[in-house]
Amino acid sequence: MRVIKVNDKEAISEAIKVLKEGGLIIYPTETSYALGCDFFNEKAVQKIYEVKKRGFNNPLGVIIPNKEYLSKIVKTNLKINNIIKEYWPGPLNIVLDLIKKPYANYKFNNLALRISNNKFAFSLCKSFNKPIIATSANKSGLDNIYNPQQIKEQNITVDLFINAGILKKVKPSTIISLENNKVKILREGTINGII
Repeated sequence: MRVIKVNDKEAISEAIKVLKEGGLIIYPTETSYALGCDFFNEKAVQKIYEVKKRGFNNPLGVIIPNKEYLSKIVKTNLKINNIIKEYWPGPLNIVLDLIKKPYANYKFNNLALRISNNKFAFSLCKSFNKPIIATSANKSGLDNIYNPQQIKEQNITVDLFINAGILKKVKPSTIISLENNKVKILREGTINGII
């Protein structure tokens, strides 16, 4: 596993190279270290499940480059747009219905998305200009990863690790969906009080 420091001037370009080649990265976000790949690369997404030892029936979330990108892949409405204005960028995943499936074997009709407010994750996704998988870098059932040492302890192997040192330990991102235009909390996290 190659390691590059987050403040290395080549970190973004190296990460993008790995993503374009269908590889996996571990990168810092506003909540914890995340495991990532190109969302539109089916084989890479399958590798994420294998590395995490996660069941294929559990969906993965993504970060997106900007608010305008939403309309390319999911359905939105005024309520969603108002929530986005208030809470993005930030640790709020919103589950929205897909306009079309990203590839034939994609099992889900919706997708959890957010714009990250972590400087590196935001810049990476903006430069890549496509959704990047953003799932916690831990193996399923184990603790989220805030310390590079935990990557070794959990025996997580990827193509590139962007090392930002020890991250501040915070709650995971909040996940919401809309049912009959009312907010439903799917996971309590960093953000509270969404109506």
